[in-house]
Formats: sequence, C-alpha cells, structure tokens
Amino acid sequence: MTMTTTTSNDDEKRRRHAYDQRQYRLMLERSDDFLAGRDLTMPLAGDLDTLLNVLEGEVDESWADEFSRLCFELERLNGYTAIYGERSLNSEDRRDAREIAEKLKRLFVPKIEPLPADE
Repeated sequence: MTMTTTTSNDDEKRRRHAYDQRQYRLMLERSDDFLAGRDLTMPLAGDLDTLLNVLEGEVDESWADEFSRLCFELERLNGYTAIYGERSLNSEDRRDAREIAEKLKRLFVPKIEPLPADE
C-alpha cells in the first residue's frame, strides 16, 4: 500500500509540475505578445495574475506578492486610461507598462524549464 501511495503522490507532483510549467509558458507567451506590440489591449495584468492564481505547486509567497504587486501596477496604468476615456496608453504610460512587463518577465522566466526533446 505504501508503494502505491508513494507512486500516486509522485504522479500527482509530476502532474502539478507539468501544469505549472504550462502556466509559466503562457505567461511568457502573453508577455512576449505585449512587449512585441502584438497585443496592446492591456489585459496582460489580469491574464498574468490569473495564471499566477491557478498555479498548483508551491509558490514562494514573497515571489507571488511581488508578482501581484507588479500586476497591480500594470492594471493601474490601464485603469487610468479607462478613467480618462482613452482607447490606448499614452507614450509615457506605454513605456512604464513595458518596464513593468519586463520586470514581471524577469520574475517568471527563471521558473521555466526547457522542454524535453520529445515535446
């Protein structure tokens, strides 16, 4: 029975790890789209925060707090745009948003592991 439980726990850990890796890769994809100018609609903050919240493995609390804080800063820029009735960020806010997106990217990229050769 112990062997089955251990195997089951190991399988669950591998599943969670693989799931989290997919979420980190989605974070990278969304950030790259934003930074490349392919997605200027600014849902990036919400998308990244959602991806953070669906991670299933253990997440360092201070890392998650910093990640959420940066997402909030990004969302705040978007909120200012909406308050003033603008359709897109002005050049200064766009620059600030890019800087925040780069900071976010520096947080999660180290967590992404190389894909196995068969994937």
